Amino acid sequence: MIFSDSLKKEFRLSHKGVPQGGVLSPLLYLIYVRDITEGVPKTVTISQFVDDIVMYCSYGNVEKFKSLVQKAVNITNANLGKIGLGFEPDKTAFLHINCKKIKPGETVLNLCGKDSCESIRFLGIVIDYKLSFIPHLNSVVAKCATRSNILKFLCGVKWGSHPSTLLILYKSFVRSIIDYCSFVYFPTATIHVEKLEKVQIACLRTALGLRRTTPNNVVLAESKLQSIQERSKSLGKCYFTKILSNSILPSFQTIQSIIHNKNGNRNTIKLNEKPNLLKQCILDVTDLNIKAHKNYNIYCFDYNVLKTSLNVNYDLGKHMKIAKDPNTILNAFLRENNSHVVFTDGSKTNDQT
Repeated sequence: MIFSDSLKKEFRLSHKGVPQGGVLSPLLYLIYVRDITEGVPKTVTISQFVDDIVMYCSYGNVEKFKSLVQKAVNITNANLGKIGLGFEPDKTAFLHINCKKIKPGETVLNLCGKDSCESIRFLGIVIDYKLSFIPHLNSVVAKCATRSNILKFLCGVKWGSHPSTLLILYKSFVRSIIDYCSFVYFPTATIHVEKLEKVQIACLRTALGLRRTTPNNVVLAESKLQSIQERSKSLGKCYFTKILSNSILPSFQTIQSIIHNKNGNRNTIKLNEKPNLLKQCILDVTDLNIKAHKNYNIYCFDYNVLKTSLNVNYDLGKHMKIAKDPNTILNAFLRENNSHVVFTDGSKTNDQT
């Protein structure tokens, strides 16, 4: 490995691991562990994010489920041993998600001496054995309550930050925690929905200096923000629209399998009395005519288009700012340059284009 800076250059040899913060470190690690899932049964799905690995499968029979997972664990552990790695006992957990009232600890696997637990955290999401996401919800509320103290500290009667600044702080420090995968864990029970909504309302009252008696709809109107439920639904619809527009993404096939069955016919996603927000997002998006590409939209164009730079006339805007009749200056500029006018607000020209 070569480490260099503006002061000196020196050569160092790395016999184990990859340099922290190195540009090539993630790529080198992925190349190193590329074969750790070789030989794992196809019925077991593996999701890997750098050094975080999750193995999961769905099966009706508990004994067959245990046999499949145990086989996948043994194969992966053997593959890791070939490259000098292994499972970290303190960071390894086993979760049995079920609706058969099988409690944590009743299902046992030969996995670092671990029994099934109540919940695990993966990529910032707390997943419990009932798949209710209530532990994650409580964790989100607790984090938001701690961070909301920043708003209380910065606001005051005679001194403090401007409400617009406090709203920006709320969006970046508090709402960002709620937004992360909100359309996945969003609860169906009213009491839990109110927990999330109360967090936002309390922060907005603090930021805007409103009284506790101010109605919630007035608080949202003054802040010009959506409720947590509406925002979560918007984020979910945007996410699924993005996924369904790119057929090379792994999630594309997963969502398609939810929408359509093996024969290509559309599945009927039933909504219960208290519909799940995730199902609502999928239903709303599948009604749209989304064109799927085999690459990201930006790379669907010719390469010359990507490297083309547009000339922006800043001088015209400066003259229009100080002019008494800016429209006259703009129209004269358009006539002189024989420009084609494009209305960004969706308006049409005289020829209906």
